[in-house]
Amino acid sequence: MAQAPLGTAFGIPASQQINNPSVSPYLTLTQPGINPAVAYQTLVTPQLQLGNTVLAQQQQLGTLQQGLTQSRVTPQLAVTPELATGHPIYFLNTLGYFPVSKLGR
Repeated sequence: MAQAPLGTAFGIPASQQINNPSVSPYLTLTQPGINPAVAYQTLVTPQLQLGNTVLAQQQQLGTLQQGLTQSRVTPQLAVTPELATGHPIYFLNTLGYFPVSKLGR
């Protein structure tokens, strides 16, 4: 009951928040006590680069998803017989290290 029901539009996805920030990154240039050139290089530019990178990755993922849906082909696997080994194997088999005597001890 505490969670929103499915299908409701609650909030904005993170991908849209990065591409469309609610506040311009250029507002950091107006902060007092910070050199605008340093603020641009250390705060504004990386945020813009991150947004561009996320947008490019979203476009690449969309292209890949379209390619997958268009080339939906079920591969036919060839049936091969099981291969038999020369001797049986068992889990935790220690007979090679601790042989059991045939006297029943």
